[in-house]
Amino acid sequence: TKVTYFPDTDKGDRRFEYFSQVVAFHKIELTGGILFDNLDFSSADIWVALITMLYVDILDTTGTLYSMAQFSGLMDKTTGDFPRSKMAFCSDAIGTVV
Repeated sequence: TKVTYFPDTDKGDRRFEYFSQVVAFHKIELTGGILFDNLDFSSADIWVALITMLYVDILDTTGTLYSMAQFSGLMDKTTGDFPRSKMAFCSDAIGTVV
């Protein structure tokens, strides 16, 4: 394209060479799952950490959704609920699991 930070010139080549030294891309098998390859799920510490993180996520989601619903005026005063709250909580749960 006409607009590029790496034009086909000596200056563009130097920029790309510097960029290549700063930014590195790794294959997916070298990240993520490899960190947890030897994780022992029979340890109580793992389950305490997992349950704590899930509990914090529930509190964070509930606080955010209800405060935004109240701020935007969507909160039903009789039931204390907001429209499509089940879908909002389900989408957060799916995002947390994934």
